[in-house]
Amino acid sequence: MAAGVTTLSERSRIRTRELAYLGLLVATLGWGGAFIAGKMALRDFSALSTSAWRFAAAAAIVAPFAAPHFRAASLAPVAGSLALMVVCGGVLYPWLFMASLERTSATNTSLIISVMPVLTYALCPFVGESISRRRWVAMFLAMVGAVVVITRGDPARVLALGSLNLGDLLALGAAAVWSVFNLASRRTVAGLPPPIINTFIYGIGGAVLFAMALPDEPVGQLTSASPAGLAGLLFLAIGPSVLCGHVYLHAMRVLGVSRTVPFVYCVPFVTATMAALLLGEELNYYQAAGGAFIFSGLLLALDRRGAAG
Repeated sequence: MAAGVTTLSERSRIRTRELAYLGLLVATLGWGGAFIAGKMALRDFSALSTSAWRFAAAAAIVAPFAAPHFRAASLAPVAGSLALMVVCGGVLYPWLFMASLERTSATNTSLIISVMPVLTYALCPFVGESISRRRWVAMFLAMVGAVVVITRGDPARVLALGSLNLGDLLALGAAAVWSVFNLASRRTVAGLPPPIINTFIYGIGGAVLFAMALPDEPVGQLTSASPAGLAGLLFLAIGPSVLCGHVYLHAMRVLGVSRTVPFVYCVPFVTATMAALLLGEELNYYQAAGGAFIFSGLLLALDRRGAAG
């Protein structure tokens, strides 16, 4: 009987991990779609106003789901790590990301921010997660694939980073900030459910971003926005923020930091594929090659039981 209970328990854990991995794969669709929805929203909103309204809407959506958990939640043990997540994920990262885009190319920003999972891996031992050689190889393959997609198969775009400008440095700062967010989430998700965490991140982050966006008159932009712009903004709030944000934090709790962050490398390939299907953009050989590297890396990171090795 004891052996049977152990077997069922192990099967349950494996099933939970498999669902977490599946959720991350689905989440990449939302993150990839964010770039297309963002283009729609930016026709009517400034970059800061887009971020502010996105987070404000996300907070309004997720707060009712968080309310039932507040009574049983104990904030004190994770107050420090939660505050770090709010500062990094709710304020600094979106601000640095947008500031980078204003000062350098989207390609440079994407390339530099793609080092985020590597930075996270390097810091994982500080939160008690060891990184095996196999997982470093898997990370390298996934990163190569992402770089191939982002640069459109042109190595010269990577070499162009030899002299970094202010925008490039801001992108590097964004990558570092998001790495700290990932590490802080490891402690926070162990003590709080994702809806509570995201309510704090989106609520406080949205308020701060709104204050920063005041010179752009975000209320005026909202009242005069087109249906397409509003639809893009709503998708950003519901998909990449509420749904994908929940899946990401749940995966952090179930799989750990080092098993979750490599899925970020799927986003450039998913974005390129969705742009080809929805916007009529051409899907080229380098995108297929990059996708092959990315998914090879992810498969290498999985052992036979569905856990990262």
